[in-house]
Amino acid sequence: MQFSPVIVSVMLLMGGVGLLSNHSKTNFALALFGHTALEEIIFDWLGIISHNLPLFAVALFFGCVVIALWLAYSNAFDLKRLSSKEVVLSLLIGAGESLLLNSL
Repeated sequence: MQFSPVIVSVMLLMGGVGLLSNHSKTNFALALFGHTALEEIIFDWLGIISHNLPLFAVALFFGCVVIALWLAYSNAFDLKRLSSKEVVLSLLIGAGESLLLNSL
């Protein structure tokens, strides 16, 4: 059983709730969701991992990824800007989550 799509969906929910409450770490949550979901899609295309998501789910996640990363990097809601450390951390966590949870 693969938990990765569930975890990615929860990450998106956390980012959305953070936007509604204007939490200062929302940009990091959106970047973390965006990098995790994007790496999930890229790793599947490259054949590194395999998931059973239908094409419409991948397209939906990709649309959400584009919006989430745009909101996170543009700081559209005037929250705490992403630091370089947070960007690298979200990339590493996203890659780790994609690779580890799909190997279970």
